[in-house]
Amino acid sequence: MITFLNPMYWGKQNCIQPTDIANTGYVPGDNPAAEHENYFRRQTYLCLKELQSIVSTLNEYIDIMRPYIAIDAGVCGEGTEYSLCLDNTLQITGTGSIDASVFEHREDFSALEVNIGGNVGIGAFGGCTELNTANINCVKIGSNAFMGCSKLGFITIGENVTEIESGILTGSGFYIPNGIRIMYAGTTTEWNAITKADNWIGYGVTVENGVVICTDGNVEV
Repeated sequence: MITFLNPMYWGKQNCIQPTDIANTGYVPGDNPAAEHENYFRRQTYLCLKELQSIVSTLNEYIDIMRPYIAIDAGVCGEGTEYSLCLDNTLQITGTGSIDASVFEHREDFSALEVNIGGNVGIGAFGGCTELNTANINCVKIGSNAFMGCSKLGFITIGENVTEIESGILTGSGFYIPNGIRIMYAGTTTEWNAITKADNWIGYGVTVENGVVICTDGNVEV
């Protein structure tokens, strides 16, 4: 019986090459002894197991980095830039404002993060039918900013917002049974201090429980 004193490796992976079998007495074309065949199968199994572990680890790293890996980027207004990340989040930053209708009818993002020093332009995200979550921190939200966002279910309005124009959610949340959940990052007093158009929510839209959720309570809309 042949005894294998040293494991057979291929690079850093736990694999055996056919030439290694030949070097131990197996001539290609012959019927290898059971110990050769079983050893080869064992080493192949170990190799695949190690490769699967590496792939799993890589996938974990990709999942961690997904929100930070941009697949599209550019300018969306004077002083503002956007990045579309692998996790389908559109991130917008800068000191300026977002142009009117700049992302209208885009369907390649499902989450939105806005953190800018200026305003969200009129109709900036109108017709973005795949958008379901939006976090908006700016100075002013322009009219019809999210008009026709049929899957929009959650929107958070940041503390820096001082003005909301008319109809920002007109026709949105069509596929959301309980209506759009509107949250505000500040207190009820701060929310009431925001300048709002009479019909700031808009037409053809339902707000969950008919309230804006603030940090210290709810305000009816």
